[in-house]
Order: sequence, then structure tokens, then C-alpha cells
Amino acid sequence: MTPTELRALVLASTLSNSAFARRIGMTPRNLRRLLSGEQSIGARLADDILDLFGAADEPNPWLPRDRWIVGEGPPPERREYLIHTAAPRFVARVLAMDEISGEPEPDELPADPLSGVVYASGDSLICEVEWIDRAPSDPVALARLMDEAADQLEWDGC
Repeated sequence: MTPTELRALVLASTLSNSAFARRIGMTPRNLRRLLSGEQSIGARLADDILDLFGAADEPNPWLPRDRWIVGEGPPPERREYLIHTAAPRFVARVLAMDEISGEPEPDELPADPLSGVVYASGDSLICEVEWIDRAPSDPVALARLMDEAADQLEWDGC
């Protein structure tokens, strides 16, 4: 597990860094070291962290099994994110787009609407995708996943 993958998982957990550290049985300081790459993430710790997200062979009965989370990132910006919690797992930024100009709404900036864009629908754009698992190599499977993601955005009232 890389520090980038760990950052995506911390965000996906919707916990603060301190709460996430406590949940995996370490201090916030040690978590910061892992996130910065100063300390390596051992295989056993990586397995324990992945178990929190239902990657274990036997599911943890204390964790929800929702496949999608739509929510806001940390303050002060509170950017909107979409998280797919089942394989292939990913975290993506959701941008509100101006339907006329096709540009991100001013309050969405800074944003990178060109990086990792995999789906645009009406006034929403899914971009800045961070894959936790390997992205589907089959274009049809990827399109189906992004269609499902867009459905979640519409259902959530975004």
C-alpha cells in the first residue's frame, strides 16, 4: 500500500486523521508518518486497513456495506467527493459545471477537470480519480461503473 492509497482510504473512511489513527490502533503522529511516506506501511497493517473497507475474505459485521458514498471533504473548502467502496474502489472529485460554458463553477476552483475525467453528465463532472484498486481495463465495464456513479450523484440530489 502506498501513501497515496492510504490518503484515499482515510478520505473514504470519512473519519478525521485522528479518528482514523485510533480506529487502526495507532497514534495520529504515526499515521502522519505513514501518510508522508516517512514510515513504510507494512503488509500486516495494510491488510488490517483493507479489512476496514470490507476487503477481507470474511466481512467485518461492524462495517456498513454501502457501495457508494457521496459527501464533502474537509473544511474550509468542503469539496464534493464520490467514493466507491466496493472493488474496484476509487475516490473522485465531483465538480459542478456551468452548462453553458462547460467550465467548472467558480466556487469549485481550484480543480483539474482534465485529469482523470471519466464521466461528464449535465452539470456534474467526475474527475481527479484516485483508484485504490486497479481501474477496469474493459471500456464497457468502466463505462458501466461511471454510469452507476452518475446515477448516485443524481439520486443524492447533487
